[in-house]
Amino acid sequence: MTAYATQQDIIDRIGEDNLLVLIGDDSVAVERAISQATDEITLYLGRRYVLPLATVPTSVRNLCVTIALYWLADDAAGMTELAENRYKAAVKNLEQLAKGTISLGMPDAERASENSAGNVQLVTAERRLTRKSLGGVL
Repeated sequence: MTAYATQQDIIDRIGEDNLLVLIGDDSVAVERAISQATDEITLYLGRRYVLPLATVPTSVRNLCVTIALYWLADDAAGMTELAENRYKAAVKNLEQLAKGTISLGMPDAERASENSAGNVQLVTAERRLTRKSLGGVL
């Protein structure tokens, strides 16, 4: 799966020096955090949108950077109240996207239709093998 953000997106947000403070010697920490953030976003977006997204909206990229920074701070034991509050706000936005109260401006995934009562109907073909059609075998 294609990630919703890149290391450069994180550098653009917090600067290279601040990123180095967060990751230290862990060269794969950024990739791991972006992967975690992408997976988390996919859990929410998959309820409403066709994945993978044809294009990644700026809002999704920003959410991915925010969530990745949260995971980087958590891994580095450098969690701040600001990082935690931004993460909670990002999750709230994802929940609203999943519910459809806010939109990415992209078409929703097609869902199975329901009848007017909101119940699922099962429609099948006529039964072929019956006692009568088998001529007394059963």
